[in-house]
Formats: sequence, C-alpha cells, structure tokens
Amino acid sequence: MYGTIYTPKFFTANGSKKILIKKSLSDSKYYYYGDSVTRPSATYILTNPEKKDFSDNSSNYIGYYTCFDSYYKACSTVYYVVAVNDYYLFALPLSNGAIDPTTQTMTLGKSIVNNNDGTYTLNDIITVQMTDWYNTYSNYKNYYACADFSSITCDDIRWITRSDIEIEYTRSYGKVYGNDVSWDGSKYTLLDTYISKKAWGEESTTLSEKYHYTCLTTTTECTNVYYIPSFVVGTVGKNGYYYLVFSNGDNLDSAKEKMYANVNSSKIKQDVDTWYETNLLSYTERIEDTLWCNDRTLAGGSLLGKDEAGISSYYSSDNRVKNNKPSLECTNMIRDAFSVSKLTGGNGMLTYPIGLLTVDEVMLAGGVSQVNNSNFYLYSGSDYWLMTPSAFSSNVAFIYASFKKVSITTYYKLNDIGIRPSISLAFENKVTSGNGTADKPYIIKE
Repeated sequence: MYGTIYTPKFFTANGSKKILIKKSLSDSKYYYYGDSVTRPSATYILTNPEKKDFSDNSSNYIGYYTCFDSYYKACSTVYYVVAVNDYYLFALPLSNGAIDPTTQTMTLGKSIVNNNDGTYTLNDIITVQMTDWYNTYSNYKNYYACADFSSITCDDIRWITRSDIEIEYTRSYGKVYGNDVSWDGSKYTLLDTYISKKAWGEESTTLSEKYHYTCLTTTTECTNVYYIPSFVVGTVGKNGYYYLVFSNGDNLDSAKEKMYANVNSSKIKQDVDTWYETNLLSYTERIEDTLWCNDRTLAGGSLLGKDEAGISSYYSSDNRVKNNKPSLECTNMIRDAFSVSKLTGGNGMLTYPIGLLTVDEVMLAGGVSQVNNSNFYLYSGSDYWLMTPSAFSSNVAFIYASFKKVSITTYYKLNDIGIRPSISLAFENKVTSGNGTADKPYIIKE
C-alpha cells in the first residue's frame, strides 16, 4: 500500500547550444545555393538558386544561402555559409524571419558580478558575431552568458565549459542549495547553503554529500522547495538530478510519512485481492491471518535523511541480500506488518489474509542473489514479484523478484513479470497428504 505520490522531476545540469551546422564538403556540390533569400511567409526562398560545384576552390561557397537540399529551394530554416575546411562546409542557421546573418550575435561575459538580489550581471562583456564564430570559438571557454545569450543581467546564468561549433554549458551555476529548510507559514528558506560554481562532474559530488534542498534559483527563498533524492552523473545526454516538490511546510521527514501512509492499494494488491475473491474466499476459515512484512526501512542514501550522502537510496533488505542474512523480523510493525486484524499484531490494513513472499523467505528457501538455482524450494520456472523493496535510483523504484534464471534479483517494470500470491494455512488444519510443492500440494482434511 502507499500514500501520497511525489513524482520525481528532472533538472538538466548541462546544456548545449548549436551555433554552426557542418556538412560534408563532398556532398556540397549537390545542394542548391542562392546569393540571397526572401521570406514572404513562413518559408525562406532562395534567390537565383542553382547547384554549385566549387571543387577547385571550396571557399567560394562562403556567403551563399542554402537549404542543404538537392531538390527543394525553399525551407523553414535557411543556412548561411560562413566557412569551409578540407572536409566540411560550415553554415549559420537562420530562422524566425532572420535574413541578415550579420544581425546574429551573442553576448558573453568574461566574468560576472553577483547583485545579491538573485541576479548576476555579466562583466568584461563582448558581443560575438555569429558569422565570425568559426574563427573565434576557441576563445570562449569559461565565459558566461544569460539563458537567452543576449541579456546582460539575469537570474539564470550559463557557464561555458566547452566551445566548438556547438557550445556546452553548466546550467546549475549560481543556483543555491541547502542542507535544511525552515518554513514561516508562507515560504521556505534554505539553511546551511552552498552556491554552485563548478562544472557538474565536480559539483554533483559536493551536492550529493549533504545539499539536497534547493529553490532551483539563485535565491534562498521560495514558496515550493525541491528535495534531490537522486543524482545523475556521466550519462550520455543526461546529467543532473531528480527532485521532489514539497509545499505547505513539508520537508523530507513529513513527506516520507505521507509517502508510506497505508492509504491506497497498489495495483498488485488489487489483483491479489481479486484473485482471492475468485479462488479462495470460501476457504477463508482455513487460512491464517498471518503477518506480511513489506519492509520499507531505509538504510542509506539521500531519502534516509538530509545529511546522508549518495546518488541514490537503498532499503535495509539490500544489506541482508548482499550478505545472505535473511531475517523474519519486521522493523516497523505498525506501518509494514500487514494483516487483516490488528489482534494478530499487524496493522489491520489487509482486506484478505493473502500477500506475496518476501525476499527473506526466498533466501531461507535457498535463493541467492544473482545466482541461477532451479533447485531451491520456491523455484517455479517462471518470473514473479516479491513484496520487498530494494532501492530508489533516478526516478525508478526497484523491487525484489525471483526469476526463472536468477533466484533473486531486482526489477522495476510492473507488467513484465507475474504475481505469485501466498497464504498461510491455519494451524487447525490437518494435512492428509502432500508436501506443499507444486507437484505434491498439501491435501487438507475437510
């Protein structure tokens, strides 16, 4: 069961801006070129279009407009050729009505000034002509820009970490992070703060150690605050962090209480209850109202607490599985020990006395993590979910499962594998035959 859902959102720490387009010089002779363009509507039209072969002097392509097409002479984005080398032709994209390439500029600053009001102002400003970019781009690494690359003062700074025909930049520069928050009834204030001023590869290590709160701005106050449970580093095309949105005074501790509240039935619980109603309802008196421990005790990572380091979080079951030390104790009986009646010592949240096996029970039956074992007691020849959570990483919750080829593993795709409902027979039952296996099930005396 579960309570309030906090859906993770992603902040991209790195970004890029494509300045020039490059095309193979060997293909250039097949494209149409115009000496100018018009834009009577939403489409650019080449003026005096013709295919040009400048194989003897490829620099002659410079100054022409093209759609980079061997058939069409009109396009929604047109390209102005600014440079060539031995292998490629480089062109500046023009769109949204821009026709004169000399009007395309970028405002950069060699340094910035903190205005102490949540904004920064570029310092040592230069205005870069995009038509000159090919010859000057190597100069602009470690320069700063506003998000629109034209303003001088802004609250969203880009720090250029790589400059080529495409620039790469850090979006987290100047943003404030905190170890904790306070709430005055209308807004949050970040406490024990840290201001990001490094490239993401370095910054993520510092932040993941203790700075999990942020307003996602350059200020320390906000009406909604964001908690970072998971950092992403080194993934191609995706570096940054997942964050949860807290409001109305909630912080990590109060949000976890709401997350783990037993209010809503999960999809698997609904399916198990439906299966019970169809197949076992008339046998309820034969079934023990036992405890089913859905152990949601966190053992490490940033969901455990604001002072915890780590790029993801893991549950106590993770240590038991790694060390092959199963336990039948349920750490949080009130929250995680599910039963129909509270008289059994459980929380009384179940509709019927049925549940799923835990990873500890599979270990006791002979299952071992990431080991192929078709001989252990609970092997079924199919893949099925267990009821024990393993970890939370990125925006994914990993749950333990038993697979046909691996007796214990973790998984996350709900509909890919099956459900194996389990019951506990009441002690009054008398077994007349069988050993409880699939081939020889228990036969209960009527």
